[in-house]
Amino acid sequence: MRPKRHHRHVTGCQRMERVAAIEPNECWSMDFMSDELYNGQRIRLLMLVDNFTRESLAIELNHHLGGQLVTEKLVLVAQDRGKPKTIRVGN
Repeated sequence: MRPKRHHRHVTGCQRMERVAAIEPNECWSMDFMSDELYNGQRIRLLMLVDNFTRESLAIELNHHLGGQLVTEKLVLVAQDRGKPKTIRVGN
């Protein structure tokens, strides 16, 4: 009998090391959250954070967060603070 070959799962592979931000507006993080109101209605929350200063740049709360609304919020913040080099998105 041949020895059994072990297959590693994709999630077990090595990920790239995240480089820490060394100045403001170098890297922003964008995350989506959801919750439910007392009457069962779902709400969505968009949070935008500067990774160096840990400052909350934007919080958007709505019943539906479409791509158009997210883009508009990013443009507004970029006009006020300048564009970041990178944006990290949590999945």
